[in-house]
Amino acid sequence: MGAASSVSRRSAFDLFAKPWTIPLLTTALVVGHFAGMYDANQSLVTDTRYYTHFAFEIADGAVPHRDFFGNKTQFMAMFAGMQVAVANLLGLDALAVLRLVSLGLAALGAILLFALQRELQGGDAVAAWLGFLPYLGFAYIGTLAATGPVPKLLMALAATAAALLVARGHWFAAGLASAIAPIDWQIGLFACFGVFAAAALDERPRRAFARSALAVLLVAGAFVLYFALSGALEMMLAQAVGASFARGAEAGGPLFKFAGIATRLSMNASGEFVLIAVGLIGLVVFPFWLRSPRYATQRKPIVVLVIYHYGVLAFSSIDFQGSGDTMLLLHSFAFFAGVSLVSLWFALLPRIPEVRLGHATVAVVILSLLLVRPVVRDLPRVEAPDAPLGVTLEDQRTLARRLHARAGDRPMLVLGPTELLVLEDFDHETIFHFWNDATRFEYARTRGLEDEDLLAALVDEVRPDFIVASRYLSFPPDIPYRGVDLGSPGGYAVRVFERDEAKASRLKAGPRSVLPGRHPERDDDA
Repeated sequence: MGAASSVSRRSAFDLFAKPWTIPLLTTALVVGHFAGMYDANQSLVTDTRYYTHFAFEIADGAVPHRDFFGNKTQFMAMFAGMQVAVANLLGLDALAVLRLVSLGLAALGAILLFALQRELQGGDAVAAWLGFLPYLGFAYIGTLAATGPVPKLLMALAATAAALLVARGHWFAAGLASAIAPIDWQIGLFACFGVFAAAALDERPRRAFARSALAVLLVAGAFVLYFALSGALEMMLAQAVGASFARGAEAGGPLFKFAGIATRLSMNASGEFVLIAVGLIGLVVFPFWLRSPRYATQRKPIVVLVIYHYGVLAFSSIDFQGSGDTMLLLHSFAFFAGVSLVSLWFALLPRIPEVRLGHATVAVVILSLLLVRPVVRDLPRVEAPDAPLGVTLEDQRTLARRLHARAGDRPMLVLGPTELLVLEDFDHETIFHFWNDATRFEYARTRGLEDEDLLAALVDEVRPDFIVASRYLSFPPDIPYRGVDLGSPGGYAVRVFERDEAKASRLKAGPRSVLPGRHPERDDDA
């Protein structure tokens, strides 16, 4: 009787499959799912275009914060810069490498979540399968990654990896993983806090805390040392810490951003509201896992996940902005949806006769696959105001060629569409890569300005020969520039302005200075 009871509690797949079958099937499903999202002609859009450009700059020797402005910690840009350097060394298409690696990271997130769920569920393969499948259900996680380097993606992976390592008792490695999260985005500190809180529950809390804290300090120390040796530490702190206070102003609107979140989800997860509803149920259920006897031995990794995911949700509710925040929020919804499915599975399991267990398992797996619809589905497209649906990378490349033919290597101020600099060989210096309230905050802070028309002050200070700007950016009417029509290939449209010397002569000339951009001494060396 005891043996039969033991068998009934085993994963149903283990009744008719080898131990390696589920991991193999999981890997195949994940690879097939994300491989289908790669599109070599996908346009460069959203924040990925900035990080793609930053990657090329870093590969060319630029130092983040010192040589270009960034109000987020720049580990993703640095990691992407290494990819570009390796691609150039091997003679590969650097943009394709960036996109494939980013998509591979999204796939790795699914594998890590499966491994974590299997650890939490005591090896039950069916529960682990149900726990990770919703990750595949939110296709935007992959389609955004397929456009290029995605800030906050490494943060999400690091938090999952940290919880998995805590579950296995590897405290130093858990500290290393959690330390990656905040250098990808500042809010990743929640992952570190989660590991430290879990260490307090260990049988040897001082040892666990010391090892994890040492790992965090080593990573943070190396990160800070890099900027200190590069002469960029003060700028890094000013931009990543000081300028980040402008995020709330940039988002605008009421204190809680639920309406903005709903709008973004309707844009990027329109066919997945059932999964979102399931995730909301899991959001309520998950804290009860802490008190469940089933998870008595897994409370430490659950603490990590509670602090991290609820921290992300809380921060998102008051400071939610765009595509990267949507992707990160969907990571948490995917986790909580998995919690719902796992909880339902274990609620039903005692009511399933042993002779029906195999059939029930197959039915549950098929139904869950239908719910998340991996691989075969209509994928959400990623767009931007400058590059609406239908615009391709080749359309953007066409406009980049036209711009280069007109501007050559003359000084250019780029306010948004940095993809043009990636797609054509521009040798000139760009001063600002994008212009939002964070960059306005930094410019006003470093110049001591309170004038609302900071953009006019920027143009007057830099005096570039050309300005390239997103079409939704409002320009002051009295700048000494005239519009240049380069067309709108495929519907891709940015605004280009050329300096009008006749108009400029009527304005008082001022000394030209360098804003957060390449240092003159490094440009002279080049």
